Amino acid sequence: MPDLPSAILLFKTMLVGGLALWSAITVLNNIRDFRGAVGAIARTLAMTPLKEEPAIPTPLLRRALHSGSWSVLALAGILMMQALATVLLGFGAVELIHACLSAAAPARGIWFSTAGLGVMVLVWLSMMSGGLWFAYWIRQGELQLTQIALLVMTIVAALAVNA
Repeated sequence: MPDLPSAILLFKTMLVGGLALWSAITVLNNIRDFRGAVGAIARTLAMTPLKEEPAIPTPLLRRALHSGSWSVLALAGILMMQALATVLLGFGAVELIHACLSAAAPARGIWFSTAGLGVMVLVWLSMMSGGLWFAYWIRQGELQLTQIALLVMTIVAALAVNA
């Protein structure tokens, strides 16, 4: 029967591998439906939900951006961060698999995994900060809650990987 440290290392490996796969699918989805993702971001940047009936008059509407270029730039930045997170998590998973199959220490795998999770935190905080600037909490509360849940999940994963 394997010992507890081996089981914990195996758990960390599966967690990081699963998150690497999830992150890769996210990147592929955003590339595959780039136009749709840009459109969703454009709605938030233009503050369109606040203008829908019943309209919510707020001085924050002055922040609205109506140029599609901003949406493309925002998605490009998000995609670059997501791709970096995917690569780092992938390296972390490979290194952790190597540690599971040999007597190697898992330090490299934990480092890459933690770096990838750190980039994921940056993605969520970037989305949340941008959304907050454009007052998305008023009409896009589910989106904000989803991003908060993703941030919490990422922090918990980082704690588990480093435990």
